[in-house]
Amino acid sequence: MKTKLKLLPILLILALVPLLVAGCGGEKAGTSGQSTDPIKLRFANYYAAESGPGTIGQVFADDVKEITNGRVIVEYYPGGMLLT
Repeated sequence: MKTKLKLLPILLILALVPLLVAGCGGEKAGTSGQSTDPIKLRFANYYAAESGPGTIGQVFADDVKEITNGRVIVEYYPGGMLLT
């Protein structure tokens, strides 16, 4: 009985090591699932476009596009435009 209990961890390790090694192979890091299409997000609020919070929303959308080099585009809808 004791020898079976000693063999169990060894057998588990031997079974899991090939799975870990197989999971590490394949494509290079950072290349899987990348698309050239930008990610488009919609951002809406109820402030008028000319108000302080309304202009900040547009600045935020522009900053996201600049920081992500155009990979993320935020479509900004001020003044409840999406609700009408």
